[in-house]
Amino acid sequence: MGDSGQEESTGSHFFAIQELLLLFLSYLSPPGKGTVSSIDTDTLANLARVSRNISNAALDALWRSMHQPDAIIRLLPPNAYQVTYTEDFRPRRYSLKRPLTANDFVVFDKYAPRIHYVDFSNSSRILGPGCELFPYIKDFRDPIFPTLADFRWEPSVQNRCIGAFHLLSREGSLPSQEFSLLMWSEIEHTPHESDAILRTIDAFNDPALPWLPDVKKLTLRTLHYLPAVEAAVQRLFNLEDFSCDLRVGGALFEHLANLPRLRFLDLRSLPRIATADLNDTHFPVLESLRVSGTLSSIAALIPLISSPELLSVRLKAENLISASEASSLSSLFSLLLPPSVPTRTSTAGLAYFFLDRPSGPPSIGANPGSNAPTCLPLAAFSPLYACTGLQTFRVDVDVSAPADARDGGRCEFGGEGAIPR
Repeated sequence: MGDSGQEESTGSHFFAIQELLLLFLSYLSPPGKGTVSSIDTDTLANLARVSRNISNAALDALWRSMHQPDAIIRLLPPNAYQVTYTEDFRPRRYSLKRPLTANDFVVFDKYAPRIHYVDFSNSSRILGPGCELFPYIKDFRDPIFPTLADFRWEPSVQNRCIGAFHLLSREGSLPSQEFSLLMWSEIEHTPHESDAILRTIDAFNDPALPWLPDVKKLTLRTLHYLPAVEAAVQRLFNLEDFSCDLRVGGALFEHLANLPRLRFLDLRSLPRIATADLNDTHFPVLESLRVSGTLSSIAALIPLISSPELLSVRLKAENLISASEASSLSSLFSLLLPPSVPTRTSTAGLAYFFLDRPSGPPSIGANPGSNAPTCLPLAAFSPLYACTGLQTFRVDVDVSAPADARDGGRCEFGGEGAIPR
């Protein structure tokens, strides 16, 4: 370990003020996207106004991610906005005390371009107010965060997070890498909202959804509250990773099947697939597949995957609740390993296989409280024995094994490894 005086000198040179150093250290987390559990946004805004000697490297690290909108709102001059509070003195709503001007963005412009990741959801803590001022900020700064790469958004009219709609920029391709949309209710007009928020709601509900960004990774959890989203996804061509809870229609499925760079596919409601209109080559570079659907729909999908790079498969057969259905599993697994794609069984081939417990009404002969047959025959998985590169094999239902397999025979599938998806 080096000299303590030297370490202090280096830290002082890098961060300039001790308080900002402590704030910076409390903010970092291993994934690199930060945490808001200990961030004091008032302190953050105050330090921002006196941090003229902070290095750009420190500022880039401190401001690379944002989990609460007030952190950026408080960079506006204090005389430009006001805050109302709840009975327990928590911030409730921001509003402008006067119209914004170009001179109000001197401090704002020092930090907004450094923000790459925004999580405006309730995943880590209750989202605070502040998004309601984004419509006004966008009149002066469009895009608001010009280097935004990753945006996780849970739009709501209850906390006015719908205002974060103005962080999206189809013309500026923002976010540029990843977009996650989480909707648990419809976005509708509510009383006592500003005209700016009401216009934002109307723009969000545009049937054409022109705002949906053409990102590399798209995650949709909309619970069918955004019916036009399926058609909007068909206008996206940069997708490499797609996950949704929609019952995907035939047109969208065909679009996904023909995307040249799609590597990860997660469909929580696989449609009945009509293969007559599809050509021979689909999903050419797919690496990870996760699907839920009937056995027939899964069996129709798997032969369409031409990719020699398929490494991970996770299946959930919704009607796997009877012995007769379970008996067809062996032929289903054989479809995963066609002779035309020999790499699937090589050491560089299929490495991760999961069969999840199906949902649905209990079947006759099933264990009480179970939605699956009493057990599946181990022989149904015999096609997978050929996968010499298999590292993780997990079946989330009971499996009956013959005595020789239970004694340590053929059912030895490598060790558990890191799961890519």
